[in-house]
Amino acid sequence: MDRVIKVVVFYQIHDDYLNFSAYASQKGFAEDMDEGKFSFPIVCGIEKHPEFRGQILVVFRQCPASATAEARPLSRKVKDHMIKCIASSCGFDETLKCLKSMEHEIELGMVKIEEKPGQANSLLRLCLAALSMEGQEKI
Repeated sequence: MDRVIKVVVFYQIHDDYLNFSAYASQKGFAEDMDEGKFSFPIVCGIEKHPEFRGQILVVFRQCPASATAEARPLSRKVKDHMIKCIASSCGFDETLKCLKSMEHEIELGMVKIEEKPGQANSLLRLCLAALSMEGQEKI
């Protein structure tokens, strides 16, 4: 079960990271910020450099207080400023570092799982390859 939770957490952090990248143009650029979500890169940035906390909280106070409230998208200018804050506070770097470490741990776990039947789990390996952070551009 521990391995499953690790994969689920990896997937969520992966999604948080990609929400700020070029991939987000398909889904909605920095859409999590529109919803007032404290995604992993934001939390990492605030933890590493608390001086950005105030700037980030001011922006999130503009977001709806509940899921039922109608979300107003933040302007591109505000999002760009937030992204600069997150980048300056090493939030993206720390997130990428965490993801690469988790990916390695998941890979080691897969090796252990594959030892029992004595063969590779190609489906599981394909899923991990699709989520791999190797070669991922820094934000």
